[in-house]
Amino acid sequence: MLALYSSLATISLIVFIAQLLVSLLIAIVSIIGYTSYRSNTLLYLSASFFLIALGVSSQSIYQTNGSAFLQLFGAISETAGYFILAISHVYTVRSSIMTPSLSLSFALMLPSSFLIYTVIKSVSFFLLLYIFAETAIFAIQNKSKAALIPSAGFLLLTFSTYTNLFLNTLTFNLVLIEIAKLLGFLILAAPLTVFVLRRGHKGS
Repeated sequence: MLALYSSLATISLIVFIAQLLVSLLIAIVSIIGYTSYRSNTLLYLSASFFLIALGVSSQSIYQTNGSAFLQLFGAISETAGYFILAISHVYTVRSSIMTPSLSLSFALMLPSSFLIYTVIKSVSFFLLLYIFAETAIFAIQNKSKAALIPSAGFLLLTFSTYTNLFLNTLTFNLVLIEIAKLLGFLILAAPLTVFVLRRGHKGS
């Protein structure tokens, strides 16, 4: 049993490190894109994923020493990152979705806990739900296949954040959820990196 827990802890740490690297990649590529094109969207994206990377790194350290402060700080940093991302979507996507009613439909699904950490993660869930819905509706209304890719990434992040609300201990299911989150980051990173590199190549 101890060996299994140790293996799960190792895998979980590797996944957290991978999440950190991918989120930093998104932030760095975004800031490179911003310096080239002066796009406020890329600036918001960079700030967002720097905060997310900070949150992921804090929570990965939490996995090793169990510091409640680091867990809470990581959750706050990630939520701040998702908040900036949501604000960016308000000004760039501008779909007609009624997010308050959409969020309300999920409110009864949240666990009945008033812990600060759970509340903060719940805010992250609603922010990601908003971002996913905005992106998906934009893709459908504009028949944009390219927008379906980030929609899939945000869907995985939303799913992993919501499911994480119910899991407080290191289990195999928790590791799978963190892997789903990592896949979400990768899906978001791929088209962004290709876009910035292609535009940079054309510009040169």
